Amino acid sequence: ATATALLRAGFEPVLCDIGDTWEIDVADDDTLSVCPFGAPVTPGGLVDAEFIVHYLALATPGARPADTDPHSIVTSLQAHGAISPSDAETLIAGIDLWGRLQQMLRLTFESDIAPADIPLGLKLKLARAVGASDFTGCESLMEARAQAISELFQRLIEAPAQKARPDFAEIPH
Repeated sequence: ATATALLRAGFEPVLCDIGDTWEIDVADDDTLSVCPFGAPVTPGGLVDAEFIVHYLALATPGARPADTDPHSIVTSLQAHGAISPSDAETLIAGIDLWGRLQQMLRLTFESDIAPADIPLGLKLKLARAVGASDFTGCESLMEARAQAISELFQRLIEAPAQKARPDFAEIPH
């Protein structure tokens, strides 16, 4: 509903530009991967979740949160009908999960690390940080959150951007 409202409100060029820019930025920015599994930039990772939040904040003029905390922004977006309660819950859960993992790993490693190279003690701490009983549970939670955020990104950002793009084959040359 939000994407449709944005399209009706004349946001087609913005959606197209965002879709084009997003593909370029993710591909060109090596500084985003500071976490194993490429968690910030993996589809459904922290970058996708925060991108959704900030895009919708820009596209929802009435939603003015008290501060720039993602929780406040999401609450304001939900209050103004830009996202459903379940979408808000998905975004907050994803941002919280990826944020906890990234914070823990930034404190313990200077660069990207493969999951197989993470010491057992740190795997247990990572699992506890996200509420999982072990690292396998942590990985399962990461996969589930990434899938949920990817679906939101597709529905709220990518699909409207694709619809808004002109079909250049139909434009006379």
